[in-house]
Amino acid sequence: MRKLIYMDKDRSRNMSEKCLTIYPPSRSSTLRRVAIEAFVLNGIVFLGSVLFLETFYNHPHNHFLGCPYRILGGYPVYFVCIALNGRFNKRIADHTYQIQLNQGTGKSHDTNAAQSAAQTQATSSSPVQNVAYAIYQMLFYGSCAVFITLLQMIPHIGTTISFIVSCWFISYYCFEFKWVNLGLTMDQRMSSLERHWAFFLGFGIPLTTLTFFLSSLRAAAVYAIFFPSFVIMATTAVVQPPLSARPHSIPSGGSNGLKDLELPDRLPIFTGVKKLNELLISLIRSFGGVRGDSLLLDKKKEAFGKLV
Repeated sequence: MRKLIYMDKDRSRNMSEKCLTIYPPSRSSTLRRVAIEAFVLNGIVFLGSVLFLETFYNHPHNHFLGCPYRILGGYPVYFVCIALNGRFNKRIADHTYQIQLNQGTGKSHDTNAAQSAAQTQATSSSPVQNVAYAIYQMLFYGSCAVFITLLQMIPHIGTTISFIVSCWFISYYCFEFKWVNLGLTMDQRMSSLERHWAFFLGFGIPLTTLTFFLSSLRAAAVYAIFFPSFVIMATTAVVQPPLSARPHSIPSGGSNGLKDLELPDRLPIFTGVKKLNELLISLIRSFGGVRGDSLLLDKKKEAFGKLV
């Protein structure tokens, strides 16, 4: 069990600084340009379109074939922005990651080994495998969305639980770009989040708070505006091992009368998502035939392989 230690203010601040180290990237004109382009797309085009439609075309008589204008106009813009944001965010993450490597921060034997594994995987993957992996990722994020919706249906505590789980899912997506660059499998990514659940909960709270209680289109627009900043923070962050795993961790008790509260070393955050994902895959196997079964089974073994 991990121990949460209550201590004086200065000591607590020193320990918190050891839990997370963020190396800010140097000034980069490329990074700044891509960030500005992403802000213009999401802050002006996307959010501006949503606010315009909801302000001037949100009356009951503003509809076509029973569908409101804000839906007819908002969701096409949303899907276009999703496609463009994917490219923007990947460029931001890759460029930030390259800056970190050039600065020599966060380098280790494990990082070099992960990069070699990523290069090997990139060269060995066929186009069919890449398509299968993209489909598998869509199923995974679809399972996350369904899981959040199911949690919200729980009486009395559903909203609170779904908010907390949303913090973890958002953190996962922010860190996924970095984990992909490190060559981590899906199972390794989820394992990392489950082992550092307290940090990732705190990391996801700000962005979840900004979007959780908004309408779907407004939430998507606000999320897209702030997401690049969180991708940069996630890419530059170095998560330290838990206190219980460090060789010189602070002993419990002592002369200061510190009070210990035991917390779990790991939370099975993705158990429900994995079950939903397996259900979706079984349905695809039933209707997709032998080819669909073998394709998804191969990617499942690759994405959720054993930890090394």
